Amino acid sequence: MKKLIISCILGFVGASATCHADEIAVLPGTGGQTNDGWNGNGSTTIGYQFTVNSPVTVTELGFFVPHGSLADNHQVGIWTSGGTLLVSATVPAAASPALLDGFDFVPVTPITLGTGQYVIGAEGNSTSTDQFTFGKTGSTTLSSITLGSSLAAEFGPPNTLTFPTPQPTDFATQGYFGPDFLVAVPEPSTLPLLGSAVAGLGLGPRARKRLKRT
Repeated sequence: MKKLIISCILGFVGASATCHADEIAVLPGTGGQTNDGWNGNGSTTIGYQFTVNSPVTVTELGFFVPHGSLADNHQVGIWTSGGTLLVSATVPAAASPALLDGFDFVPVTPITLGTGQYVIGAEGNSTSTDQFTFGKTGSTTLSSITLGSSLAAEFGPPNTLTFPTPQPTDFATQGYFGPDFLVAVPEPSTLPLLGSAVAGLGLGPRARKRLKRT
């Protein structure tokens, strides 16, 4: 599935242009469980660690939507491995959001993550009926990203995004989804443009698309 969001950087007339396709960073595998077992009397933040092997630019944050709708808002954030929040957004409740590979994404101010380890998490209140999935096998990532271990932070205050940490009794593998994110992947292309065409475009092609499995 592709969703076009037209946007690219144009050079001079007749020169090449570098366009960007926003690609999903982690594509959950198969199997596992899907439920709404948010714990505690407040909120739980769930997610996973990941390693950036070469710099990536995050353009959108998303939340898993297995049944086509979200009953509640869910905050999503990315932290450094030391717990510094770098970027966050709220994925709003919606009856029929436009989904990309089962996730509803919202744009953020683009932020580039350098090489190193990071944490992504999404919060849900204990009363939420929205579901998440875990215990997957065969999850895939972009080549610039390596998926790490599952994380959770239980019993936080209601409606509060909390830095998730490893749980000693955690039986989930390959992360809680929960959260995901899109990254901008350059797609060089040559666009022979006349002056009038440049003026008419303004914003060039940018695509949101699913991860290409390898």
